This record gives sequence, C-alpha cells and structure tokens, in this order.
Amino acid sequence: MKVLQAPKLTSHFLKTYFKANTMAINAIIIDDEKNNRENLAHLLKQYCPMVSVLGEAASAAEGVELISILKPQLIFLDIEMPHQNGFDMLDTIQHNQFEVIFVTAYDHYALKAIKVNALDYILKPIDINELKNAVNKATLRIENQQWHWHKELIQNMTSNNGSTRIALTTQDQIEMVFVKDIIRCQGERNYTHVFLSDNTSRLISKPLSELEELLTEHQFMRVHKSHLINFNAISAFVKNDGGYIKMIDDSSVPVSRRKKELIIQCLK
Repeated sequence: MKVLQAPKLTSHFLKTYFKANTMAINAIIIDDEKNNRENLAHLLKQYCPMVSVLGEAASAAEGVELISILKPQLIFLDIEMPHQNGFDMLDTIQHNQFEVIFVTAYDHYALKAIKVNALDYILKPIDINELKNAVNKATLRIENQQWHWHKELIQNMTSNNGSTRIALTTQDQIEMVFVKDIIRCQGERNYTHVFLSDNTSRLISKPLSELEELLTEHQFMRVHKSHLINFNAISAFVKNDGGYIKMIDDSSVPVSRRKKELIIQCLK
C-alpha cells in the first residue's frame, strides 16, 4: 500500500476509501458439537454473508491451534466444552487480536462474558435477529479498528527540516518517531518490535508486512521473513557463519539466501 501525503487527504476521503475496500470478516467457530457448528455456519452463510468462516474446531485445544494458524478477526465460541471451557481457552491466549461472540445454551455466564470483554452473548437455539445484531456489532468494531490503523499510517508528519515521522501505537501511547531513528524492525506473528537509535524498542500490534509497505520508500529493506532494516543504519555485512548484517546499534540481523547478493551489490 502506498502511503499518500497527509495534507492531501481528507477525513471524508479516508472513510469513503476504507469503506469501499472493507474485506469480509474472517471467522472461526469453536464448539464441541458438530451439529451446532454446522447450524451456525449455515445461518452465517444465509443471513450474514459478510462473515467468511475459515474453519471449525471441536475443542478448546483445537481452537487455540486454529487461532494461531488462521488468525481470525472474529470467533464464535461455545462455553461448556469437555476438558477446557471457552473462558479457560481465552485465558491461555496472549495478545488477543480478535473479537469474541459467545454462543451457548446457558444464560448464567452473561456477566462473566462481559468481564472478558466479549462482543456479544447469544443463547441457543440461535435467534436470527440476535445473530445479525451481533455480527453487525462485530463489523462496526473491526472496521473501526482498521480505520484507526490506516488513519495512523497516513498521519506521517514532516518536520521543518524535512525529516519524516510515523506514528507507533503501543499499549500505552501513540508515539511520533522519526523514520531515520528506526534501526530495524523484527516481526513476531501479528506483532512487531521496532528498535530505535537510542537503544530502546517499541512493541506494536501490527505485522511486519504493514510496516514494510510504509517504510520501503524510506530506504528500508526486508532482508529476512522476520526482519526489516534501515539500509542507512547498516554497519557491515559479515560473510562468516552464512552471512549476516551488523547494524550501527551492534545488533546482528540474519539474511535470507535470495537477499544476500542484492545487499552485497547495494553496499558496493
């Protein structure tokens, strides 16, 4: 994605653009009863076509594995399941990057569902209007999250001396950082560690690929599936041990085979 210059963008343009480019909501269903999973999938297909069911799990353990593989935006989760219930399953997952709609036959878990910040709570047998309302809430929340992220991306700011800054959103704050002060970025699933020239780092809840789209035009290069570096912050290319890059902060970055020759040519 090419990031446009902020002064040319208006709030109306951005809202229109991202609304027009909104993708389907990727979801999974976790329920120990096959009939319940099939029924819910059928109802979603018929009444909530914006939801794309990527997969189903028959237990909490399968659900955790499915989440790690598919990285859904929305989870339809049963509560009462053998071995581990839905609440316990959520407790085992760090950095939840999805919305949860509980679908259960029991009404006495509603308060606990609120406490874990579930999006909605639907009782079985499923009422179509309740399902549609829950999915509409999910759509609005997910679109809002995407809007804030894309708005953050295009809020590049240029100081008086022409140095570009970008916004890094951490758990505690949104921080404006000079691009030239970013040494490297290291991806970790849906998160990225951003290492700065003052020997500090920031953990942001965005994948490395999105930062790559933003920073490539500022002389950053993806040298490995998990590493994006500031080409201006390279100290040396070390040929030993298969070859790796030494950065000006003394960190070492691995290089994929297909990128080695390109980097050597660029450095020459």
